[in-house]
Amino acid sequence: MPMEENRKPCRCLLQEAQPDLARVVSDVIASLPEDDLADAETRDFRLARCLQCDDLLDGTCRLCGCYVEVRAAKKTMRCPAVPDRWQRLSP
Repeated sequence: MPMEENRKPCRCLLQEAQPDLARVVSDVIASLPEDDLADAETRDFRLARCLQCDDLLDGTCRLCGCYVEVRAAKKTMRCPAVPDRWQRLSP
């Protein structure tokens, strides 16, 4: 099923395919210390890039095997692709 291009990034990539797993992933993110979380703008940017990525499969990154929502939520994480697809371009 192709992703809609204009779809707003959210923390629900697993919701349609695996709602029980989506709840577990949401609980994992909620359990992370606040200091370990990326800000909402960063998470949204990361998830938007993941939604456009050919390596996304049902909410999972095929490069590293992680659930992208958890990876995107963690402040210190990077995209496993080379080059890093989460890298913001400097003006």
